[in-house]
Amino acid sequence: MEETFIEKIRQAVLPLLQNQIRQAVLPLLQNQIRQAVLPLLQNQIRQAVLPLLQNQIRQAVLPLLQNQIRQAVLPLLQNQIHQAVLPLLQNQIRQAVLPLLQNQIRQAALPLLQNQINLTSLLLNNR
Repeated sequence: MEETFIEKIRQAVLPLLQNQIRQAVLPLLQNQIRQAVLPLLQNQIRQAVLPLLQNQIRQAVLPLLQNQIRQAVLPLLQNQIHQAVLPLLQNQIRQAVLPLLQNQIRQAALPLLQNQINLTSLLLNNR
């Protein structure tokens, strides 16, 4: 009879105690875990997992991005260079280099041509 009485007390008291523990102790434990364990876990993650992830990103993602840049961006840049820079360079060459070349040709070739003309005239006149 005594065991039955104790069993009835257990059946009545234990759920109440479990409920009180859930309401009072669990929030305290959860708070302590948040304050003590989470910073440690976060630090371990930063020290161990982040370098691994960064390394994986470098090895996997960067080559893909570089390949995409080569395939998509470089042709666009080359096209823009052809459309914008080449005409400017050609224009600068026409404005700066051609007059210099023409001047050099006048200074070097004209006297030679005049000399040939004079020689040809002399030869024709002597016939």
